[in-house]
Amino acid sequence: MYQGTYFSAIYESLLDALNQLGIKEPGPSKTATLVRDGFCTGRRFLFEDVGVNAIWLMAEQVINLRDDCGELLKTVDLRTTSTGTSRAA
Repeated sequence: MYQGTYFSAIYESLLDALNQLGIKEPGPSKTATLVRDGFCTGRRFLFEDVGVNAIWLMAEQVINLRDDCGELLKTVDLRTTSTGTSRAA
């Protein structure tokens, strides 16, 4: 879907984190661009089939995965390696 772009590495890290949570087939995601003061600050991914929201915060270089109730499931720190090795929240 996002092959050959910087965004493909972000999306791959997101899919790896979902896999670590035991979600092998998350289904399609709805995405939204996060904007503050006219600048892109990140992206939101909604995986309705599995009840997971993921927020990629560009400046912080993290992806936070939350369930439908807002509970933090996992944080992926994209600064730890070039591929975005994750750490538990």
